[in-house]
Amino acid sequence: MYDAYSWSFSCFLLLQKHVDDGFGPYGRTMCDRIIRACNQRLGSGSLDPAHQDQIVELVELAVQGFESLKESGIQSNPFYLEKIVFHILQKVTSLGAHGPACRLGQLMYRRLKRLSAEVHGSTLLPRDRLHCQLQALTFRLLEHGSSSASFPSKVPLFVEEVVVEYERSCGSFTHDDVSFLSSELRELFFGPLINPQDSALTCLSLAVRCEVVFKVCKLLCKSRFSAEAVGLLRGALEGVDGHVGLRLALSLADRAVQLQSALSLGGECSKAFTECARSLRGLPRVMSAAESHALLEACQLVVWALEAGQCKEMDVTTLLACFSFLEEYQELLLTQQKVRLYNNSLVLINTCLEYEFFKGLCLCSRTHFHSRCSTRFVSVFTRASLARMIVNRCFTLTVQCSRRGGQLERALDWIVRWIRVLGTQILDHLTEPVSLWVKTKSDAARAGEDDTRLRTLRDGLGEAIADKEVMLCLLEEELRLYKEQTGDTTQERYNTLCDLLDICHEETPHTLRRATYLCEMAQVVCYQDFSQQTDCSAVDFTHEALRLLEAEPDTAENADRLKDEKAHASLWRYICTLETSLQEVSALAGSMDPVPTNDLEYEDKQKSQESQLVYDGLRFNLLAQSKLSEPLDRCLSLWRSLLKGSVPAVRDPKLTASSMTLMAALYTLMGKHLQALEGYQLAAALFHSLGDAQNSANAFCHSARILLYLGSPPLAQVELEKAEQSLTSVPSSEGTSVISMLATLQKAQIHYALGQVERGVSCLIEVIKESTQHHSKSWYLLRAQALQTASEYLSLDTQTLDSQLHQSIAQHGLKTSDTAQYEGLKLLCSLVMMLLGNGFYGAPGPNTDTRFVDQGTTNSVVFKWLLLSEVLVCSERMVIVRSSSGAVHEAKAQCLEALKLAIKLQTLSHCAELLVLKAELELMKGANEASSLDLEQVRNLLDLCTDFGQGKQQKSEVKIKPRKGRPAAPSSSGHAPEKDDDLSGILSSRALLKEPVETMSRLGSQGASPPLKPKRQHGLSCLTHADTCSCPCCSELSVARVSIHWALLQADLQTDPERSCRLRQSARKRCRSVAAKLQSSLAALVSKKSAGLCLSLLQAEQGKVHLGAVLQLLRTGDKGKATVLWEEIEAGLEAVMPKGALTPELGPIRAALLGAKAVACCLALAMKKQCTPEELFSSVWGWNPPKVKPQLKLKSESKHRSKSPVSDTTPPEAGATCHPDVKSASVEFSDESDTEAIPPAVVDKSEKKRNASNAKTSPKPALNSISRDAKVVNPTVEPEPPRQTGLSTQTRTRRGRPKKSQSSEATEEPERMRMIKEDEDEVVLDISLEELRGSDTEINDAADLSVEAVQSYLRSSWLLLHHFPPPSLFPHICSLLAQSLGQTDPVTTAMLHAQSLGVSTRHHMTRHVVSQKLKKSCNDVTEGLGALSLEETSGATQSQKLSALEQIFSFTLSHPTQFPQTHCHQFTQQLKDLPAGITVCMLSLTGVYPDEIGSTILLTRLEHGSNPITVRIPTADRKRSVAVLLEEMDGVLKGQKDVSTVAEKSQWWEGRKSLDVRMEEALGVWRTLLLPLISDSELEVQVKCFQKVILSASSLLSLPDLQCLVKGMGQQDKDFPRLLQGGVAKLRGREEPQGHTVLILDKFLQRLPWENIVCLKSRSVTRMPSLHAVLGHSHLKEMDSSCVLSCGVNPKKVYYVLNPDGNLPDTENRFKEWFTGERAWQGVCGTAPDPDKLQEAVTTKDLYIYIGHGAGARFLDAQRVLKGPVRAVALLFGCSSAALSVLGHQEGTGIILSYLTAGCPLVLGNLWDVTDRDLDRFTSALLQSWLSAGSGSSLLQHLAQSRNATHLKHIIGAAPIAYGLPVYIH
Repeated sequence: MYDAYSWSFSCFLLLQKHVDDGFGPYGRTMCDRIIRACNQRLGSGSLDPAHQDQIVELVELAVQGFESLKESGIQSNPFYLEKIVFHILQKVTSLGAHGPACRLGQLMYRRLKRLSAEVHGSTLLPRDRLHCQLQALTFRLLEHGSSSASFPSKVPLFVEEVVVEYERSCGSFTHDDVSFLSSELRELFFGPLINPQDSALTCLSLAVRCEVVFKVCKLLCKSRFSAEAVGLLRGALEGVDGHVGLRLALSLADRAVQLQSALSLGGECSKAFTECARSLRGLPRVMSAAESHALLEACQLVVWALEAGQCKEMDVTTLLACFSFLEEYQELLLTQQKVRLYNNSLVLINTCLEYEFFKGLCLCSRTHFHSRCSTRFVSVFTRASLARMIVNRCFTLTVQCSRRGGQLERALDWIVRWIRVLGTQILDHLTEPVSLWVKTKSDAARAGEDDTRLRTLRDGLGEAIADKEVMLCLLEEELRLYKEQTGDTTQERYNTLCDLLDICHEETPHTLRRATYLCEMAQVVCYQDFSQQTDCSAVDFTHEALRLLEAEPDTAENADRLKDEKAHASLWRYICTLETSLQEVSALAGSMDPVPTNDLEYEDKQKSQESQLVYDGLRFNLLAQSKLSEPLDRCLSLWRSLLKGSVPAVRDPKLTASSMTLMAALYTLMGKHLQALEGYQLAAALFHSLGDAQNSANAFCHSARILLYLGSPPLAQVELEKAEQSLTSVPSSEGTSVISMLATLQKAQIHYALGQVERGVSCLIEVIKESTQHHSKSWYLLRAQALQTASEYLSLDTQTLDSQLHQSIAQHGLKTSDTAQYEGLKLLCSLVMMLLGNGFYGAPGPNTDTRFVDQGTTNSVVFKWLLLSEVLVCSERMVIVRSSSGAVHEAKAQCLEALKLAIKLQTLSHCAELLVLKAELELMKGANEASSLDLEQVRNLLDLCTDFGQGKQQKSEVKIKPRKGRPAAPSSSGHAPEKDDDLSGILSSRALLKEPVETMSRLGSQGASPPLKPKRQHGLSCLTHADTCSCPCCSELSVARVSIHWALLQADLQTDPERSCRLRQSARKRCRSVAAKLQSSLAALVSKKSAGLCLSLLQAEQGKVHLGAVLQLLRTGDKGKATVLWEEIEAGLEAVMPKGALTPELGPIRAALLGAKAVACCLALAMKKQCTPEELFSSVWGWNPPKVKPQLKLKSESKHRSKSPVSDTTPPEAGATCHPDVKSASVEFSDESDTEAIPPAVVDKSEKKRNASNAKTSPKPALNSISRDAKVVNPTVEPEPPRQTGLSTQTRTRRGRPKKSQSSEATEEPERMRMIKEDEDEVVLDISLEELRGSDTEINDAADLSVEAVQSYLRSSWLLLHHFPPPSLFPHICSLLAQSLGQTDPVTTAMLHAQSLGVSTRHHMTRHVVSQKLKKSCNDVTEGLGALSLEETSGATQSQKLSALEQIFSFTLSHPTQFPQTHCHQFTQQLKDLPAGITVCMLSLTGVYPDEIGSTILLTRLEHGSNPITVRIPTADRKRSVAVLLEEMDGVLKGQKDVSTVAEKSQWWEGRKSLDVRMEEALGVWRTLLLPLISDSELEVQVKCFQKVILSASSLLSLPDLQCLVKGMGQQDKDFPRLLQGGVAKLRGREEPQGHTVLILDKFLQRLPWENIVCLKSRSVTRMPSLHAVLGHSHLKEMDSSCVLSCGVNPKKVYYVLNPDGNLPDTENRFKEWFTGERAWQGVCGTAPDPDKLQEAVTTKDLYIYIGHGAGARFLDAQRVLKGPVRAVALLFGCSSAALSVLGHQEGTGIILSYLTAGCPLVLGNLWDVTDRDLDRFTSALLQSWLSAGSGSSLLQHLAQSRNATHLKHIIGAAPIAYGLPVYIH
């Protein structure tokens, strides 16, 4: 006989065989018996685990067989198998076999799930489904017959879910549905109760059935079937005989149903509540757990009936009866809480207690709160000794309900009663009620309930709390919680502080507390106007607090507290004083003088007068700042003595640490970095002691940043490691903290300083990515800092930052250093606008009512000062970056904005730094007087000891009696403008996007402010201080750096070389002394040896000292100084080598030094070879002109050099007086004929005196001495009568300024022009040949003298600059390198020539495109719609266009090993992209000196499909060099005023005619390069191996031209001359060249009328600023088939502006009838146009005609032009409308370039000032001939023809020129 295990195993094998092979007819019976046998075996006793597993496996196999038979069609009763398996599961669980039990549970789950799917799949009717579900639940009742049943049962909940589903399927219950439900319940659940044979069921099972009935009754009552519910309850009552508890529960449920019905109908309910209470009082003492649970469920049903049935307020009797029931219910709950042994029941009871208490509160709140009822209710629950946690929770729920219901006053009343209930225990439960009080008050503030906001806890409690200490604790907690709110709680804090000060009045002994409250009150009053409530200012509160603290006796117990409170009071005294001054500073706005109508520099002059307004605000100096910062210094001293290692015994240590951070932030703003460093270190130590790792790490990060500024990356790295250690000690939370990212950013900055660029870029990218994912003020500030760091990285040269790393930064939209810096500044400005209001900084318009919201904590105040400090630092960096890109005017505008902010903040270091930057900008523009004036202001700030009276005396006996109330209403004088999401307005109209800003010395029109004259110059006294001096100028790095910059700029301004040299020596000495002193101070602060700090600072300043000295030596050429020159160069290069810290300025300085070294090498090499420097490179050019003057003239080789861009100290040299600016003088004679008489000019003596002074001191470059302004006869001066010729003298200067007296510049200029004559003896390089030879040996010892060495220096300089080239230096490097390469590498030479032109415009275009792209990426809908043409139906999208333009104009990056291959490859591709039929000719003047107006022309010809051709045309040996031509052009323009007789006029006219001839002669034979090729087949026959372009223009060639060509090529003795003459003869007289010529001219040549020379006069010619501009316009034409360049000009889509100033009546009369008669045209006559409509017109029309003064910039300025793509062709018929202003050594600027940047297809304007009548003839001829010519007519062809319509053909007819590409009639 087998044992049990063997039996089960045998059964398993046999059954497995049947399952696999199939069952017979009795298979189901076999499976059934096996399952039953397994059940029986499990119940027979304990089994070993292996046997249990075997039995369970057998059960699973049997069930599998049972299921297979079922699928074969054998039917079984529902749940038959499930019931058996359930019993087996119970037994297995009781045996502890959890593994087998889990398997059986899964088996049961699969069976029931399949059954459910089958039921749902069969789409049973609702009643059938209800039957099946209830039947399934009866299966769960079986478990309650077992002792192992769980408690409480979940069957009632399941039944509730089933009935709810049944009701949902029925839609709503009907009587039939309810009857069916009742019958099902009776059959399935009540049957066992009625059947006598089931009377043995346990009490637990009966209780579960009762609870099922309760759930169903609740649902029936909801559906208004109360009678049926009562029937169910009474039916259930019949089966619970002998169970008293269950009978009472059913009775309570019966009354609950009746109560719900009565409450719904508004009936009498007091008796029902009373009966319920009586039933609970009569409970038996002993009840089972099941009975108790059922009874609690019945009570819950009563409570539900109370809540659901109440539709109106209860009367007092009913409410008291309800409280009686609730009282008994509470007693039942407390009893059950004591005796219950089940944890779940205990939780349930506690929840019920809390819930019932809350329900009682809600009942009271929903009634007219009768005092008797409330007293009874409160006594009920307090008498029951409820846990305070429950009381607090219930009151919390009640208050929250009132808040959500908008009943804020009631919520506050509940909080007051809550505090009363807590009584003496309130101090132990303080936070929760006071927190809700504060939150409710915040709700009232948001809801606008001002009266509720005025209410304080003291008002609410009244006399309920007599203990003042308790009240003080309550109010202090209220004040503390107000500070934690996110909104503005200033009013609430003020009223609370009023209560605190009232309690702690002056007679109380709470002196220390009162001082604390006064300091808190100062913080509140500082940022809000409470003048109606108190007569005291914020400063008065701090003074009173300090007085009380000084009077407080110092004891051992309060020593720390007293020091801390004094420090806090001193800190807020400083802040309140600063804020008061900030509020008192009036807006720097004043009445501006009217800007002249000639708007060549309209925006310059509009900005020019702001400087004086800025100076007026400089009412402080070093003495004033020292007095201002005394409280801050005392604060630092007190906290320094307070922290001695352990946490001090202060009121709030965390507040103290935060205040230390605030103090450090203020020191940083003031430029006191050592004090700021000490403050952050104190804060970090205290935060660390408090265990606040986050704030400790934050303080360490700020310390690291300061150390980095001080030039010590190793120390900064130590601080950063401390920060990282603090952060690692904090448990990682979800997300990334801003402080951890700040540490990562600091790591990137340290890597940058240490030259670890790759690691730094990785950290930087991480910060940029993470910061874009968060949107809060702190994250925005961090992102702005990251963008500035990115700007520094992008400023690195390509060897340091390779292209891959550059691309990783660029993929975030940051292509250039300028872009990154600008985006960072925009983000900071948006934060300033959000925090402080529109108008505080950078935005136009008056300040609005927006004010800074102080939340009471130091965090918001710290953020404010950190933000303002960051704005100033970012602005300074922005000024440097913008100026380095040639945008000097924009840089000056930004400098002025930042200077205004610095003046408001009275931060002397930033004011001085910005003034020095402005002085440098003025010097770059050639405005030396304005630069001197700025430096004088700096000297006043640093040296003068004037007391401006800022230390106001404290009012005597200040009475601190603040009254509670609302703050003063804000002024309604100004309407707050709507905030624009686009941030460009913040920085545009008054800052970055405004085009030019003019210097102070160029107002030049009547009515304008006179030029500001600098006072007599004094030296900066701190430059002579001893090395041991500890004054701020010598000990504070920021101020010391300013003094060094001051000395360097003064050196550049000096006319005395010796004084200049002394200033540089002072700067050099000061660099060393400041570095040593700072190193010593820092060593004492960080407790390290001074020698180990390795400070590397002031490197850039040291490099500038050497650079200035080098340029001065190059300029003066002192005898015997060659060795000194080389030593200075080498010392400068050594000084700018990275030594522990990289700075962005080092690269450009090093590049300038390398360029100077190349120049010095050229000069030395020329001395060695006894030739001029220009002749050094003649061997690499295939053509050199025959020498006219073979004698060497070293003493005049630099005649045409201008002065140095860094130090213009010597008088103007010969040939160096021509002004490169195209500011023309106006014509003073009639234009009726060429022999008209001229009235004498009226001379303005004041102008003469002023300009004479300017002429003596101006160190502008050679061509920079022409007048900026056209001086015309004042209309108020009566003209002279006509002469005998009878010719009219009434012609007014057209489109220029109003006429006024002739400027003395006209009288001074001839004196300057004479300095260029050949017999002038004043030379600069006055060294004899013998002296040069004598110094040659010294130079040879100093450097390698060869052309290869020159090229090496130039390549190194070029590679340092090419990624972000400065226009003041880069063109010279490019042109000099191109000269040295010549025709040995024609492609590289042409590429370098192209790179040298239009650098500023490329920068401007790149900024513009990136700005447009960023707007689009930010989903700026307004800008996006404004940027799209309404007629754009085809072509690429706007984003694609912008991307393509960015690719064209951006500066290509090249690694040093890939130069010049990368750029040459791109250049070759650009040649392929040139449109066919267009010849691009680039012309520039080149020389060896960096500041020279050279006499050598580089001419490069570019065409599609042709190799570039570059020729070098020296003109120095000619009778008239190009420099002479430039001066002659100036003389011709000025000569119009001086001609007074017919003879003089005839002479003048001959001179003007001959100028065109001499311009053509200057180019010689190479003028043929300006013409397109002819398409004659004979050309190809004759060309063979010769230059095609020469023969193509054979009609222009004369015999001298051919001889010059032959001699220059050295081919006189060969057959070449004969072949050349034969080819020319065969081609002469054949086809004229067709096509279009684009001239790209440098800043000097652009002012000459090249279009008027004979070979170009009848041709189609336009200008462009650069090759990239040509490619950009061509690309736009290809990408947009609907643009004007592609489809032409529709003559009906015209917008005109005629005589907008109303002072050209004759012109208006000539054109008004015609223009207004064109019905399709739109425009204005005789009135100013609306700027918005005008802007819309140029973006939608095809043609824009402007006939008025200037270029119309007063109506459509550069900012508006750049807002959207300009579609229209612009014809600007005004004075100097196409002129470019060249200031200093910058490239030309003008609004015409803004038109091109915005995509204007073609702009036509005048090169100089013109007269109205003659220009009207030209205008009429051009418009009438072109617009009527029909389709395909070219504007440029008619332009050439219309020049002949003028009487003054060589002055008026030659003035109009065009920029852009050819346009035609549609």
